Formats: sequence, C-alpha cells, structure tokens
Amino acid sequence: MALTPKQIGRSAGRIFQSAMPIDWAYRPQEDQEDYGVDAEIELIGENEKATGFIFKAQIKGQERVNIINNGQVVSFNLSTERLSYYMSQLDLPIILVVVDVTTKIVYWCTLQDNQELNDRLAISLGERNKTITIHIPSDNVLSGDGDKLIDAVMANLSWLKINALNKIKTPIHEMLKNSPSQLIDELIQRNKEFNFYLYIEQYDRLLKSSSYQELFNHAKVTFESTSELFDTRFNSGIYIEQVYLRALKDKPEIKDECLFNLYQSLIYLVRTEKMNKYYRMYVIFLMRAFIADKLIETDYHVVITKQNTASDPLTSWMLNRENDRVITTTAKHVEKIIYTINNMILHGNENFFVDAISRIAIKLSVYAHRLKIDERVESSEYLFNWLDYCLNIAIEVCKFQGNEGLHGKFILMYATIRVNQDNYQQYIEEARSKADYFHNDEIKAELNDSLDKISAQKNTYLQREDPDFEVEFFTSRAKQLGFKIDDPDDEMGRIIKQGLLDYNPERVVKNCEHLLMFASRSLGIPARMVGLYSASMKYLVCTKKKYIMGGWKLDDIYHFNPTGGFKEEFCKNCQDNCPRSTDWKWTSAWQEEQTEIHKDLLAPLERW
Repeated sequence: MALTPKQIGRSAGRIFQSAMPIDWAYRPQEDQEDYGVDAEIELIGENEKATGFIFKAQIKGQERVNIINNGQVVSFNLSTERLSYYMSQLDLPIILVVVDVTTKIVYWCTLQDNQELNDRLAISLGERNKTITIHIPSDNVLSGDGDKLIDAVMANLSWLKINALNKIKTPIHEMLKNSPSQLIDELIQRNKEFNFYLYIEQYDRLLKSSSYQELFNHAKVTFESTSELFDTRFNSGIYIEQVYLRALKDKPEIKDECLFNLYQSLIYLVRTEKMNKYYRMYVIFLMRAFIADKLIETDYHVVITKQNTASDPLTSWMLNRENDRVITTTAKHVEKIIYTINNMILHGNENFFVDAISRIAIKLSVYAHRLKIDERVESSEYLFNWLDYCLNIAIEVCKFQGNEGLHGKFILMYATIRVNQDNYQQYIEEARSKADYFHNDEIKAELNDSLDKISAQKNTYLQREDPDFEVEFFTSRAKQLGFKIDDPDDEMGRIIKQGLLDYNPERVVKNCEHLLMFASRSLGIPARMVGLYSASMKYLVCTKKKYIMGGWKLDDIYHFNPTGGFKEEFCKNCQDNCPRSTDWKWTSAWQEEQTEIHKDLLAPLERW
C-alpha cells in the first residue's frame, strides 16, 4: 500500500535523525518563523557543550527518489518561491535533505553557495515558474561522522559571510559620513587585510589554470602598489616568481634575467619596509640559492670537462685556472646557503626553512656527489648528513602542520639525494618507513610506487636524460671565449658548432645497440679552449664486430663518405643489427660508462 504524504514526511524526519552523528543536536523548527525550515542542527562539543556551529535543514521525503545521469544525480523539484527565500533571506547555511524512505538513504546538498542554481533561479523567477529542479550528487549521502556535510556547510558559511557585503543597500559614503575616525582607520586596515586573502585566492586560481599572463598582470600591479600591506606585496612577488619559473621554462636566459631582477626587488622591498630578520634572511637566501643553482650547474660541467680531457695534459692545463675559480666560488656560495638555512632552524623560522630546503636540497645533493667524485669524501659525507638532518626536520614540521603534499615531497627527496651511494637501498627503506605515517592508503601507495621507480631507475641530476643542458653550457662558454659559432666564414667557429651538433650522438647511436660514437683525444686549439671533446675527429664503432669508421661530421660518417658510409657498408645487411629500445636516451654518464667498458677496443684510437 502506498504511503500518504504525511507518512512519508514523518518517516523522512525519523530516518534523518537516526542517520545523524551522535554529536549533532536536532531542534524542530515547525513553531518558528523561518519559512519552510524543518530543523536546526547544532554541533555539540566535549562535555556536552554547545559549539555555536548551527545550520538549518529542509527535510523532504520521497517513497523512491528520482536518480538520473546513470546514477550520478538525484533530481528533486522544489518550490521556486521557497528556494528564493532560502537563497536571499536566510543568514545561516541551509541544507536540503532528500530522504528515500524505501531505501532509508539520506541525500543532501547546500543551497546558497551554488552559483549555477542561483543563475537558474533568476531565470525561473523571470519566467514565473512554480517549481525548479535541484540536482544533488548521488554520493552526497549522510553517513558516519558526517564530515563531508560539515565541510560543505563550512564552505557555505564562508560564502554567506563574504556575500553579506553585497546585501548592503545604504550607500557606503553615507554609512561612513558619521563614523568616528578610529573606525575609519580600522576599516582601512581591515580592508587591506581582506585584500591579502582575496589576492592570494585569485592568484592560486590563475596559477592552477595556467593563466600566467593574467596572473602576472594582477600580481605586478599589487607588488608595485605602495598602498598595499607588505605581506600582500611580498606574496605577489612570490607568485610572479612562479610565473617566471613556469611560463619561461623554455627560455632560460630570459627567465634567469627576470628572476635575478625580481629577487633584487624583493630584497629592496624588505629593506625599505624595515622588515624583521626572518624576511631579510629569506630574501637573501632566494638570491643566494639562485646564484648557487647556476654555479653548481657550471661546477658540474667542470667535472665533465675534467673527465673528457683527462688524457690530454695540454687541454687540462689550459682549463684548470678557470675551473679552479669556478670550484672555489661554488664552494663559498654553498657554505653561505648552509649558514643561512642553519640560522632559519636556530631562530625557529619553520615556514621559511621548509620552503628554503625544498628549493635547494636536490641541487645540494648534486654538489655533494660531485665532491665525492673529486675524492673529497669527508666534505661530501658532511653535506649528505646535513641534508638528511634538514629533511628530517622538514618532515616533522609538515607532520605538525598537516601539509601532506609537501610531507610526501620531502620523503621522496630523502630517498633521492642518496641514490648514487652504495647503500642507497637503506635510504629507500627508511623512506618507506616514513611513508607508513600516512593513513590514506592512496597517498601511501603513490609514495611507495615513486620509491620503487627511484630504486629501479637510480636516475639523479648527474645522470640527466636531457643533454641539452650540457650543450647550452658549452655554447655559452664558446661565445664567452669569442668563438663566432654562427658565422659560416669563421673556421674555428665552424669547428665548435660541429662539436656542439655532435655532442649528443643519439640520433645515430640509437639505430643499433652495438653502435657507439667516440671522439679522438687529439684535440685542436678550439676544442681545447672550450673543453668540448666532440669538436674533433670522431669514430663510429661496432662493438660486436669491431668495425670502425672516422670523420669530422657524425652524420657524414654514418650516412655518406667516399666509401659509402658506416650504415651502408656495415649495418645494411648485418644480421645482428638491433635498434635500441624506444625509451633509451643518451647521457654523458652513459657515454662515460661505455668508454670504460670498451677501453681496450678504443685504445688504438687514442694514438690516431
């Protein structure tokens, strides 16, 4: 027998109350003046004390709810007049509760902060429709502790507070005319504080949507505005930094110039505003980290040059003086970075410290590994241990702050910085134990999956899969030394340009796993000055059948020369020809490994 509307209504109210968490107080509202509001709910805290967190509920029951869109949405019709009252008259959050009295499932949704519903309501009122359809996500089900519903109510409450400004009907100038001066001062200050949160929210949304130009335009105006609060201007500068890092990542020279100028502006802002030592320490760190990043990059290439020219005393002698200068300057900047971060720790500057160590940890681990390569083992281990210490502090700070995203990032950093050491598996396992802290199984699984990849691949900054960084370094060095690499009439410039083109032989070597390119150690003056070993005679070698062919241009050696080219002569009909896997990439580290593996085969080339 079908239930009557009154029976459905009574049943819906009882089902809703039975589904409520035990710490919710239910107060019927039938005898109150609120139009169409069935109940008031208040959260009860410890010792049965009221919290003052209150919201309203309109409870509707149906014998069977109407579910549409392949089970994704519950569809419910509500009086247009009543919805208009909820949207425009109530100052407390209200949730619409729709109860399926057959299945006893309680569906819910908030109303006032639903902009799409607001827009449809305006149209419906204009068309004088009696009812309007409400769409409720079918996973909005009241169960357990009701946390999801409470979060939605809190978001709705925030919307109501902000929207209250739009309800002011009296012209602002009339409201302020008779206000005391102290109130005017307080309102100006509060307005600036309000702007801070408005700007940050706006910047966040633009950043997430990759609207870099719009973000830059807004942030630049605020950063340069002397009428805004210091915090507002400073954070605008940090968002401008994010624009440079993301939008200009493929334009490194422009990006570096923009970042350098920005850090100078931030230092000037902090000094002119006479901000505290925390801000002064942080902006100095930003500039030092920027410079250290470039120096460690150059220092890394010094290692490459040193290894590539080890068998050529003359070239090594020519480059040592410049290399020593780079090594000394880099060491001094790394020392300053360590000093600054130690000060952040000592002064309890948690937020700045966490940001600082997240920016520089991986790059400093590269430097620590580079020290080990130079047999400065004690210094290398000191820096590794210091990084471990800092990352462990950062992990504990993230635990305390509940910042799960950054917490996970630091766990991965902890494993990554040690990946080049013999006992790296120990650090992988320690990182796994740190990941066990997370109660969310999805986050834990993602972390362990990432740790598996780190363990399997052992890829580090020193084994980068993008040799373009190295080519950029040698290009810059050649230009600084005066080589006209873009002038076709400059003979030495042409030699260097060919060396840059052939530095990465992947386009040829990928065609067979037995095929390698090696450059002669008999370097000419241009190659010696730049430290670019590929600006010399080059050889293609088949490591399986010991075929060798040489020339100045890699593509000519492989595709064409007077005897037909390496490919035509040796590879075309070779039964052992086996292309490398599609995910294989050439790196300088891989090249060094192959040179060591095949040193006996290559020994005769050293004498040619």
